[in-house]
Amino acid sequence: MIRTHSPATVYGYRSMLPGLFQSVLGEENFRKTVFDRLAPCGTVYLVSHKNIPTPDGLRAMLTMANAQYKALIGFLACSGMRIGEVLSRKWSDVEVRPDGYARVTLRAGETKARKPRYAFLTRETVLWLRTFTIWLGVKSEWVFPGENETKALQYGTALEQIKRLFDRNGMKDNGPEIFTPHSSNAESRT
Repeated sequence: MIRTHSPATVYGYRSMLPGLFQSVLGEENFRKTVFDRLAPCGTVYLVSHKNIPTPDGLRAMLTMANAQYKALIGFLACSGMRIGEVLSRKWSDVEVRPDGYARVTLRAGETKARKPRYAFLTRETVLWLRTFTIWLGVKSEWVFPGENETKALQYGTALEQIKRLFDRNGMKDNGPEIFTPHSSNAESRT
């Protein structure tokens, strides 16, 4: 048998099936105990370890990045947000303060934890955002507009470009160890 998904992904998909089967087949025709016996859960474990760049690696990436990705990497590094959270930001979510810093609003429905929160950006990141906006030459409601300014930059496009910057700076994925712009690995951030 060829495995195409990680054990954690299989566990997540499997956990959705009983509800689906009950709604489609009806509770009288589906028994969770039979399902558990015929399709046992199995062991859940992570198959990859997430790495994030060191401060020197981050500086090297910023030196190499164009205006758009310098602003995106700065936004990610300052806020701790996931790429999808950053890309879904509109300018109405960003409050630039008189001293040059910015506060970014995330509403409850937009976060993984489903709780409202704020993220903060440094003056330097705000400057990179302004530089990118001038470089782009287009007014858009999105902080990071896509090819068509009426939509946000696509997640896959942003991740691919960031992965290229990782690779160009010697931060290559190595089997189960992968470089990512977002990780809960606290030791890497120090």
